[in-house]
Amino acid sequence: MRLILLIALLSVMALTMSTPRTQTSAPTPAQEERLKALNSRASSLASEGAESDKWEKRWHKAYTLSLVFAAAAGVFSIFFQTFETSKAREGKQISDNIAEIGSERHEIEKQVSDFSIAQAQSIGSQADQKAQEAKERAGNVESANLRLRADLERATAESRAKQVELEKEQQKTAQAQKESADAQLSLKGYVERVAKNAFSRRLDGKQFVQELQGKPQASVRIWYKPDDDEAYMFAQRVYGVLGSPVNDGGAGWQVSAPEHIPSTWETPKHGLSKIELAPDIKTPSLPNPPSINTFQVPPEYSPEAPSGARFRGIGGSGLTLLCSPDMLGSPNSPPKDTAVLVLSAALVSSSGLTVVTESDPSLSDDVIILVVGQRR
Repeated sequence: MRLILLIALLSVMALTMSTPRTQTSAPTPAQEERLKALNSRASSLASEGAESDKWEKRWHKAYTLSLVFAAAAGVFSIFFQTFETSKAREGKQISDNIAEIGSERHEIEKQVSDFSIAQAQSIGSQADQKAQEAKERAGNVESANLRLRADLERATAESRAKQVELEKEQQKTAQAQKESADAQLSLKGYVERVAKNAFSRRLDGKQFVQELQGKPQASVRIWYKPDDDEAYMFAQRVYGVLGSPVNDGGAGWQVSAPEHIPSTWETPKHGLSKIELAPDIKTPSLPNPPSINTFQVPPEYSPEAPSGARFRGIGGSGLTLLCSPDMLGSPNSPPKDTAVLVLSAALVSSSGLTVVTESDPSLSDDVIILVVGQRR
């Protein structure tokens, strides 16, 4: 393109120079117009030439890049071909190795198969033998189990029979123990009663005072059988506890010192009497056992009897309380918590002895006489 533009420019210049000129004549208007047109055409061609140079440079760069790309493509193609050739060689070698491995594997599988069949047959034979042995052992175990079950059932039956016998023996033993305990209890009560009759009468002072606390009181006189040391000691004991002040541990009643039973003491014929029984004392001497502990005095307790017999008390306790009829009450309306009844209950609970209470019309309502006779 540049060559064409250069040739056109040279042609214009040659045409201009070949035109004859005179120094005296000026260019005509047509010539000037033509010259301007040529100059404009030359400028346009120069501008087009410059533009053509830009495109020529671009084309040259593009051409150079295409050569570089072509060279790179050639190099890449050579490298790719070399790589493909190497990969093909390696692939062939791998294929050969795989084929060789497959062949060896087939051979090994064949050997293993042959060995497995033989081994399986051997194992199967051994398994059959062991199964037969296990079957025989199972039969033996089953027989042993049957024998063991029979033995166990027989032992269980024997054990149950022994258990029944043992229970019967235990029941007999328990019954015998109960009977023995009852016998011992009866013997103990008998021994205690014998001991009470054999030894001196006792009074639990603390319990005696507790029984009398907060209860009605009366004036008490105490009589005891003459020439009887045991009766005197018991009378003194009652006197000391019943008459001592409350602050000193006594009951705080008004009590006179013990005296002999008067030999000349007489009373009218008795009416109603009351007996306070100890828990372990029975009344065989009474023809008709009393109801609610009240009864008519039998002949041996009548006023005409000697004092030693009259005041011996039920069960041989030798304790008798004398009081007015109003203090003792009547069978239809017995009084509650009178001084004589309170004193009688306290004596029974604290000494374990039976106490007979008799009414005496000669006594006032605030006087009680405790007679301590001979103990049998």
